[in-house]
Amino acid sequence: MHIRRKPKHESGIKCDVHKIYSLSCEDYDALWERSGGACEACGFEPDSRGRLGLVIDHDHKYGTAAVRGLICRWCNTALGVLENPDVHPAFGPGPGGSFRSYLHRAWFVRVADPKGVTDQPVDRALLDREIKEWRKYNKALFSTDPKAALVPLDKAAVTARILREEMNHHAFAALVRAVNAIAEDAKEKRAAR
Repeated sequence: MHIRRKPKHESGIKCDVHKIYSLSCEDYDALWERSGGACEACGFEPDSRGRLGLVIDHDHKYGTAAVRGLICRWCNTALGVLENPDVHPAFGPGPGGSFRSYLHRAWFVRVADPKGVTDQPVDRALLDREIKEWRKYNKALFSTDPKAALVPLDKAAVTARILREEMNHHAFAALVRAVNAIAEDAKEKRAAR
């Protein structure tokens, strides 16, 4: 019995893989050409294609058709950590800023004239350090309770923004009134002394 193998693209992926991401063969060829065979985020050029090569990255917020580009497995893992839905996105500027240039050039957006977007490759060592620091500071962000609204107690503005996003407007208004009443009561006590 002869087993027919699916043909592979020069990138090393099987020809049907790009169809999962709603890319035609021509789209994938253009995407591959744009990448130049290197990670579009950090510039890493994999030695071998296929298993250790580049992967198709997409924006999970919009689904598989929202292809951003071709990136190495390291950057794919880093982005997976940063875009983890268990981490509340409202928490301060994390290390995701390192990927700003790459994300501005998302394939599915197809910016005709990407002026002002510099092609800065991601510095892996710096990003590793930033992720470690960011995780250490935000360790409470990783929650097993999907309904938990975790807030940093030392950042009042961030806390207010998170609570505003998590609560309905009536509950948030009641919270604001209660906080204002506590602040007014404290002010009166200080004035009475």
